[in-house]
Amino acid sequence: MAQKLYETHKLTTYPRSDSRYLPTAILKDEAPGILQALRAVDGALGKAADDANPKLKSDAWNDGKVSDHHAIIPTSDATAAKIANLEGVEANVFDIIAKTFVAQFYPDQRWKALTAKISVEEDHFSATGRKEIDAGWKVVFTGDVKGDDEEDDEEGGQSLPTMQKSDPVTADKGEVKSKRTTPPPAFTDGTLIAAMSNVHRFVPDSEAKKRLKENEGLGTEATRANMIEKLISRKFLQRKGKNKLVSTLTGQSVVQALPQEVTDPALTAIWEGYLDKVSRGDLDYEKFMEGQTKNVEKRVQEGKEAEVKIKGVKTIQPLEGHGETCQKCGQGKMVTREVKKGKHKGKKFLSCDRYPDCDAVHWPKPKVDPIEGHGETCPKCQKGKMVTRMIQKGDHKGKKFLSCDQYPECDSVQWPKPKPIEGHGKPCPKCSDGIMETRKSKKGTFFLGCNNYPNCDAVEFQKDKVKPMKGDGETCTKCKNGTMRTKKIHKGDQKGKTFLACNQYPECKNAVWPD
Repeated sequence: MAQKLYETHKLTTYPRSDSRYLPTAILKDEAPGILQALRAVDGALGKAADDANPKLKSDAWNDGKVSDHHAIIPTSDATAAKIANLEGVEANVFDIIAKTFVAQFYPDQRWKALTAKISVEEDHFSATGRKEIDAGWKVVFTGDVKGDDEEDDEEGGQSLPTMQKSDPVTADKGEVKSKRTTPPPAFTDGTLIAAMSNVHRFVPDSEAKKRLKENEGLGTEATRANMIEKLISRKFLQRKGKNKLVSTLTGQSVVQALPQEVTDPALTAIWEGYLDKVSRGDLDYEKFMEGQTKNVEKRVQEGKEAEVKIKGVKTIQPLEGHGETCQKCGQGKMVTREVKKGKHKGKKFLSCDRYPDCDAVHWPKPKVDPIEGHGETCPKCQKGKMVTRMIQKGDHKGKKFLSCDQYPECDSVQWPKPKPIEGHGKPCPKCSDGIMETRKSKKGTFFLGCNNYPNCDAVEFQKDKVKPMKGDGETCTKCKNGTMRTKKIHKGDQKGKTFLACNQYPECKNAVWPD
C-alpha cells in the first residue's frame, strides 16, 4: 500500500525506509506547504493540521541521523482532492503517515507521576501511576485535548485518582485468591519484531536501556523479519501452530554455549556508543575495528576449546586422531564429524577445523584382525611392511589380504593362503621345478596348483574318497602302462555311480563300467 501511495498517487515519499528522522531542509522549504494542503482535508486530519504550530520543532528533525532516505511523510502533491479519492486500506495508511507528520508540530505529552502509599491496619500497599496534564502530540491521534487517563503508558504506568496525604480510605473487603503464575505467551512474528524494536524494555542497565531506545533496538525495520527467517532456516527457531514462534533445543543450546555478554542486548548499545565516538571523531575507526577483530578472534579461539552440548542431539564419540594437528595445513586440528545424508549417513570421519580454508579429510580405516604374514618385510620392495587390509565392496567384500604399507610406491599384494590339503608341498608332476600349493577357486573349491604359474599350469583337484571297485589297481588292459582307478560321476543322470578308468587319461581313455 505504501508503495502504491508513492508510485501511483504521488502522495507520500519513498516508502522503503526505516528512518524515523527528517532533514531540516524539509522543515524550512516544504513543511509549511504540506501543512497548508492538509488543512483543507475534511475531518480529524484537517483539524489536526489546522491546530498544528509550525514554530514547534520535534526531535525528529535531525540531519545527523538521516542517511540515504528520511522518514515517510506526505508530499506537496497531497491535496484534499487527491486524498478524498483514497479508499479502504490506502486511506488508512495515508492517514497514519499524515497524522504522524502533523504530530511533529505539537508539544510533548505531559503527565504528573503519582505514587500512593496506603495503610490498612498493619498492612501496607503501594501503587504508582500518572495523571495526564496535557495530551500534547497524542491529540492528533485521539482527538481528546484532555487526554485519556484510562490508557496505560508504554512503560507500564496506570491511572490513579488525585489524592492528598492523610486522606482516609475505606477497606470494603479483603479476600485471598489462589492463582497460578503462567509463562508469557509465545512470540509471533509481529510481537517478536516489536520486542526487537523495543528491546530496551528487557535490559536492566539504565544507560544501555537509554541507548537501545534511541537506536531503535536490535536490527532495523528492513532486517528484523529476515533475521527471524534466518533463525528458522538454521533450526534455532520453529513455527508452532498458526503463528507461534518457539525456540528449539538447538537454539537454546547455542545461547547457553555462548558467553553471557555476547547474548546480552546491551552489547549492541555498547557498540553503538563506540560508533557514536567514531562519528564524532573521538575514536579512530581503525582502532575500533582492531579491537573488534581481536575480540572476535579471542571468542573463536575460546569456542574451539569449549565443549558444546546440544540438547536432544546424540554426542559424536571422537575418532582416533581427534584433536591432532592437521597434516595438510599444519595449523588446524582434526575434529570428528558425521555424514548427515546420503548412502554414508552416520559414518564418522576426521576433517580440519579450518575448513573451508583447509579441506583435509581422513576416513577411518576399519579395524581388521591381522592375518598370517602381517608385519613382515615386503618381499618386493624390501622397505615396507605387509599389513592386513579388507576389501570394502564388490563380490569379494570382506575378504582380507596383505599389501605393502608403502603403497602406491609399492603395489605388492599377497592373498591369504588356504589351509593345506593332501599333496601340498610335493614336487610338480608336470614341470618338476615347481611345488604344488593349495589354492582356492572362486566357487570355494580347494585344489593344488604349481607355484610356477603362469609358466606352469599344472592343476590337481582333490580326489573323492571312493570305495575301490574290483579291478582297482590293476594294469590297464588297453595302454599296458596305466593303472585302473575307481572314479565317481559328479553330475548328470549317472551322478553318484562309480566306474574304473585309466589314470593316464586323457592319453588313454580306457573305462570299465560295472555290470
